[in-house]
Parts: sequence; C-alpha cells; structure tokens
Amino acid sequence: MKKYIIFIVLIIQTIYTNKKLERAASPECSPYCYGIENLVFTAPDMNKDGQNPDTSFSGVYTSSNFNLQAWRMKPSKEGQQEISLMFGMPDDYENSCPIELIFYLVAEKNSGSNGDKANIRIQFDHKGTIQEIGPDFSSTYSTGNFTVIEPSTNKNLENIIVSKKLLNLGLSPKDWVLFVFDRISPIDNAEEYSKNIYLTGVVIKYGKD
Repeated sequence: MKKYIIFIVLIIQTIYTNKKLERAASPECSPYCYGIENLVFTAPDMNKDGQNPDTSFSGVYTSSNFNLQAWRMKPSKEGQQEISLMFGMPDDYENSCPIELIFYLVAEKNSGSNGDKANIRIQFDHKGTIQEIGPDFSSTYSTGNFTVIEPSTNKNLENIIVSKKLLNLGLSPKDWVLFVFDRISPIDNAEEYSKNIYLTGVVIKYGKD
C-alpha cells in the first residue's frame, strides 16, 4: 500500500513538473503560472463621472429591439472624458505573468471622416491594504496605433478588437486595481481617425498559480 501511495505521488509530481515546463516554454507565462483566467467587463461595469454608459445603439439587429451600450471615446484633439475600471485582483493571480488587456470597440458609419488610426492611453494604479490612493498613477501605457474601419451601412457597427500586454505591474493577489482609458494622438504622426469610437467591453487575461 505504501509503495502504491508513493507511486501515485510521483505521478502527480511528474504531471505538475511537465505542466510547469509547458508554461516555461510559452513566451506569455512563467513556469509558475498554471493557467490563464479571464476577467470580463461590459460597458456598465465602467464609469465616467458616475454616469451610466453614455451611448446606446438601437436597431443594429433588425429582428430584435435591444440596445448595445458603449462609452464614447472622442478624438484626442477634443476634450477627453476618461473611462475608469475598478476591481479587486483575484486570489489566484500569479504576478510573474503579464496581464493582457483586450478592448472591444465599435465604430459607426460617418460622413466626412478622415484618417484611420487610433491610440488608447492606459493609466494604471493598484494598492494593497492600508495604502493611500493617489495622487499619481503607478504606470502609463498605450495600445499603440490600431486601424479604425467604418461599417458599410448606417445601422451596422464595425467591431474592433485591440490587445495590449502589460509587464511588471507589481500587482499582488487581492490588490485594488484601477485602469483609466482615453484617446491620445497616434504615434509616428499617423493621421488620427477623426470621429468617435466606442468602448463596449474589456477582457483582462491573467496567469493563475
């Protein structure tokens, strides 16, 4: 019986070691990350000065009467109203892994639009227990340029997915986390898309231990 138990333990250790080696071979995670989890946020989970989502698209689907909610993101040269997202970092977060932000955006049909590039600024902060919040963000990033294409008809929306990996955030499990999003000028003097885009959701991928 004792030999049988030892054999089972060795099998479990071998499986765990192989999993760590698989993770180590991945450029996305350290060997201490045992898997990937997703945190999913829709427009009502985010905030602008205490408002509900400031944009609602109706009639997108001809057979249904529901609305798609989103947050307006104006071109960078216009006055920005930042979009905030707050949450608590899960207990199983492994801080040797990067975090990936995936933005779900839409564009509508416009007349007289110019340019086709956009860039989103990502301001970030986090705090543990008994730590002061403010006055500065701990890190600032940007998505880099991405392409905005308008839909072919007025009622349709063009779906745009943009991702950004964030490294060395210094996060710990259970930390309070704040992300703030707004548009900034595209890099390399690319011509900015001159109309609004709309944020419908954010997915945050993180490595778990």
